[in-house]
Amino acid sequence: MNPTLNAYPARPHRHLLTQGALDALPLVMAAAPVAVIVAAIGMANGLSPWTLAGMSLFVFAGSAQFIAATLAGTDVSVWIIILTVWIVNLRHVLYATHLMPHFSTLPQRIRGPLAFILTDEAFATTVSRLNTQTPGNIAWYYAGAGLCLYLFWQIATVAGLVAGQQFPEINDWGLEVAMVVAFTGVVVGSLKNHAGWACAATAGAAMLLTHDWPNQLGLLTSALLGIAVGVGLQRRVAQ
Repeated sequence: MNPTLNAYPARPHRHLLTQGALDALPLVMAAAPVAVIVAAIGMANGLSPWTLAGMSLFVFAGSAQFIAATLAGTDVSVWIIILTVWIVNLRHVLYATHLMPHFSTLPQRIRGPLAFILTDEAFATTVSRLNTQTPGNIAWYYAGAGLCLYLFWQIATVAGLVAGQQFPEINDWGLEVAMVVAFTGVVVGSLKNHAGWACAATAGAAMLLTHDWPNQLGLLTSALLGIAVGVGLQRRVAQ
């Protein structure tokens, strides 16, 4: 029996799983429409339903899928798409670093699946729990939040595939604004210190200055600058 998973006897594991899922539901409801939009836009841009379903099942990253689905309809090189997705998702390194002290004693066979379901919403829900309550066994709570999001994401993707088939002109509706609103809510809610706010402010300011750069280079540059500032300030505080 793993000692870490049973280090907090106060609450049953099933209760923590359920509580994590329930606490994540507000963010899940905000993120689910994004999956619909990503699938619909991806189909409008020529991606097959199987490709989009596979992305949701095996990539499970809203921003990455949105970028890939959007850029698929342009003449941007596939390597630019891959590089953009990789840089944008570097924020997960910061998430993992923040959560690692609470998961470090878990065996790798458990940490791997838990890392797969690490999303903005799961991270925000878990950090809120850590900041406001005695965490209990936070691994079970986090798993409940992440699995809840994963399930709803798959359902919403199927809905988006159906919508994309029924409304092929959906790419012209400007629905991508919902993606911005959803992630803005997640990001602002998770900004708790000077490093986080500096990271967001730097990335936002850089994006305004570079939004017209070709091949999404402005997005790449802004993400890198924001991450560099955030990591630099976080290390400075830790010293």
